[in-house]
Amino acid sequence: MPFCSRCQKPLQGALWCGACQHLQSSGLQADYFSVFGLPTRYDLDLKILEQSYHELATEMHPDFYATAPADERRLSESLSARLNQAWQTLQDPTARARYLTGIWQSQTPTHERDLPTGFLQEMFALQEELEELLEAKDQQALAAKHADFLQRLNDLRHNYQQQLIELKENTPDTTFCKQIQQQLNAERYLLRLLESCSPTSSETDP
Repeated sequence: MPFCSRCQKPLQGALWCGACQHLQSSGLQADYFSVFGLPTRYDLDLKILEQSYHELATEMHPDFYATAPADERRLSESLSARLNQAWQTLQDPTARARYLTGIWQSQTPTHERDLPTGFLQEMFALQEELEELLEAKDQQALAAKHADFLQRLNDLRHNYQQQLIELKENTPDTTFCKQIQQQLNAERYLLRLLESCSPTSSETDP
C-alpha cells in the first residue's frame, strides 16, 4: 500500500492524499489501476471507478491551484492529465483489456503479433472477397459482409471479456496471456475489415 509523501498516511489512490490534501508526484508513474486505488484486474466496479474519478477530478482540478507555487500548479496539471488518461482507458472495456495485457507482458512476455490458429488465412480470404465486392459496388453484399464482420467482432469481444472476468489471478500464466493477446490482435483485423466495408467507406458518387 502506498503512503503519502507528506503525512505518511495510507493513500486510497496514487495521485492525491485525502488526509492532508497533498498532491503525490510519484503518481505520475503509477499505473492506471493504482491511480484509483483499484486492484489490477479486468472485472472492475464501474460505478466505483466513476465515483472515484469525479471525486479526484474535483479535488485536483488545476483551478484550485491557481495561486499555488509554479511547481505545484504544473504538478496539478500533470496529475489531472494522468487521471483523465486512466479514466478514459479503464472505463472502456476494450482499452482496459489492452492496457491490462500490456501490464502482464512486462511480467509474462508474449509475442505481440500472435494470432489465433488459422485466423490470418481466413482473413486473407475474406479480404479478397471484400475487394471483389467493393470493385463490383455490390452494396447489398457489402452490407451483409459488414453485418458478418460485426457479429464476428462482437463474439470475439464477448469471449475474451468473459475470460478476463472469470480470471482469478492478478498475473496469469503465459498460455492465458497468449490467448488474450491473440484475440486482441484478431480484433484489430476485424476492425479494419469493418471499416473497409462500412457504408461511408464503400459509397461512391453515381
